[in-house]
Amino acid sequence: MDLVRAFSFPFDDNRWLQKLAILAVIAVVTFLLTPLVVGLLGWAALIGYQVEIVRRWRAGKPVPLPTWDNFGRLMNSGFYPLVALLLYQIPNGIVGATFLLLNQNLGAGVVSGVLLFFLTCCMLPIVLIYNAITLPMLALGMGRYVDEPRLGVFLEIGYLLVTLRDNLGLATLYLVFTAIANAIFTIVGTVTFGIVPAVLGVLVLGALNGQLAAAILGMPKSPSPLRPSSGRS
Repeated sequence: MDLVRAFSFPFDDNRWLQKLAILAVIAVVTFLLTPLVVGLLGWAALIGYQVEIVRRWRAGKPVPLPTWDNFGRLMNSGFYPLVALLLYQIPNGIVGATFLLLNQNLGAGVVSGVLLFFLTCCMLPIVLIYNAITLPMLALGMGRYVDEPRLGVFLEIGYLLVTLRDNLGLATLYLVFTAIANAIFTIVGTVTFGIVPAVLGVLVLGALNGQLAAAILGMPKSPSPLRPSSGRS
């Protein structure tokens, strides 16, 4: 796996400026519309674009970047991965909501502060471990989704865990690179109001997902663009 290449590969495309500009506009509009249901369509398209990047990395041809000439196809391709992402985030959402409710209802006293501190000490390691497991699972699931565009590839937990266990070195390297990338996004986001990280996140994390999937799964079964299966999920 190559973190530097994950950041640099988009600029090998002769039309990188045009494609990244379109990606930035779609990302900004999606963030603005996120509180509304229609915002999910943008998220699906962005994830669909990332799935296409994963497919190209698995095929050994990450460049040129996908085009935006068929928004509906990208949105359709990203629907199942978006559902899987939301399902995987349920435990994080429950923990976050619990802390929010406790913080609002316990007040600002010493007892409430101590209670929240101990809850944080107990829950933080669990949350970190959970995300350390599920992040590479989602990446591997996205790689499998290239071959089998159905929701079930993200939910076959036993297969994903065993495969990642057998490729523990790659999974660990993926987590390290993802953490470094997110740290860079955070730093850059403070001076660009989050626009640049929104664009880089789709491209760089897509590249890292593609590198992990390529190393474990090899070449994709079909070079054709993705379309979610209408059969079993």
